[in-house]
Order: sequence, then structure tokens, then C-alpha cells
Amino acid sequence: MPARVRRKPIDPEEYARLVAASLPIPPRSEADNERLIELLSTLDERKDLPPEEQTFAELVAIVVEDFEDKHYALAAESCRSDSAASDAPAWPIVRREDLGVAGAQRDLPR
Repeated sequence: MPARVRRKPIDPEEYARLVAASLPIPPRSEADNERLIELLSTLDERKDLPPEEQTFAELVAIVVEDFEDKHYALAAESCRSDSAASDAPAWPIVRREDLGVAGAQRDLPR
């Protein structure tokens, strides 16, 4: 069992102020998520955060991670096709003639 990290106690009023000021509700759009990422980045750039802000940053990170796990995982799954399951890479096939660079056809290895 991993050792528990002992945290400094937080001031509930200060923590409540942070939550009320930023409203870290679960994002429903990419814009909502970006707002939370910006908030998290601002906190991350600062050094020596008080315990309330450290705990608040953890909460915001959990909310952002949950949004991204749900939305980006679904997007990746919807882009897959049956051919993606094969071992061959799914790169587009480009013929030399289609490159559109004058004189390039003779310069390419055959």
C-alpha cells in the first residue's frame, strides 16, 4: 500500500472563494475546456501555491482530464475503420505523377 502524503490543512472559506470565483463546472464544449486549461496553466506557472490553490488545481485537472478522456477517446474511436486494424499503415497512396512539381517526376527514384 502506497504511503499517504500528509497535506497541510486547507481553509474552507478560501477554497470556497476559489471555487466560486472560477466555477469549475464540467465543460460541455471545447471553449469551456480551454477556459479550465487556461486557469490550470495560470496556477501551474506560479510557485509555492497555498494548500487551497494546490487542492483547487488538482480538482481542475481532474475535471479537464475527464472531459478529454471522454471526448478525445470518442473522436479517436470514430476515426477508426476496419482497415486500421491491419498491420499496414493507413497512409494515402500518392503517385509520382500526382505530385504536381514540374520536373519532379524524372528526379524521383523508380
